[in-house]
Amino acid sequence: MTKQEALKQPQTVTVQLNNGKEYTCAEAVDHMRLKWRWKRKNIKTARDFIRLAASKSTTTGKPYLIRFKNGREVKNGDFLLDRLAQLEGRKKDGD
Repeated sequence: MTKQEALKQPQTVTVQLNNGKEYTCAEAVDHMRLKWRWKRKNIKTARDFIRLAASKSTTTGKPYLIRFKNGREVKNGDFLLDRLAQLEGRKKDGD
């Protein structure tokens, strides 16, 4: 599995997208895949994917938020960058 594929895997209960409308994990993953297809010519790395497709609404410019089961919310871009750093750390440790 590539880093981009790993980052697209659902991890939470709901994701808040586009002006507060809530989506299930499966719906959010589908939306991110659609955005990746729209922007794939500019996406070369996992960081590009996060920056260009997975951090904010193209329409409103508002950040995508993840809501965890405990009610805590974080920006999707921040969450994905943290997960990417964890994945990269594992790869370095396993070299």
